[in-house]
Amino acid sequence: MSRDFLVNYADHESNVRYMFTASRDNLIEYLWSVFDFLRIDEEPFDKVQILSPVHPSILLNVKSLNNRNVGTVMKTIRQLVNNWPTSLGALPNMYEGI
Repeated sequence: MSRDFLVNYADHESNVRYMFTASRDNLIEYLWSVFDFLRIDEEPFDKVQILSPVHPSILLNVKSLNNRNVGTVMKTIRQLVNNWPTSLGALPNMYEGI
């Protein structure tokens, strides 16, 4: 499998969907830019939800996006991306239903 990631941005209010592939480094750079834009936006979204297959989902108020919070989120995302499985054969052993 490729080490590229599929990025899917969906804005339901504007009915816009944008998809692209990105390397690990480009994905991290893109996510930093999203958080930077949200912090300077005059009319940002109210909340951002982060979904991860190995962490609980979190919901962040955009107003609370400070350097510390964004740094914590990005550190977690970087760890997830760096440890992303490179083989689908490994997936059945990684996930277990509750």
